[in-house]
Amino acid sequence: MDFKTNSIYCGNCKDVLSHFPEKSVDLIYVDPPFFSNRNYEVIWGDGYELRAFEDRWKGGIENYILWMEDKIR
Repeated sequence: MDFKTNSIYCGNCKDVLSHFPEKSVDLIYVDPPFFSNRNYEVIWGDGYELRAFEDRWKGGIENYILWMEDKIR
C-alpha cells in the first residue's frame, strides 16, 4: 500500500493497519456498530426514498462482544 500523510483510509482495521510502518500513526477514528438494538430510518430527498440500517445482532450482546473482541485487540 502507498500511504500518504494526513489521509483517511477506510477498510477492515486489521487489514489496513498491518501495512502501516511501526509508530507512524497519531490517530485512529473507530466507528463500530454500537449495538443500539434499533432500526434507523430516514425519509430522503423528495420524500419517496427511505434510507435505513439495522443495528441489531442475532445472539444478543454475547455474540456482539465476541465479534468486536477480535477487532479491538
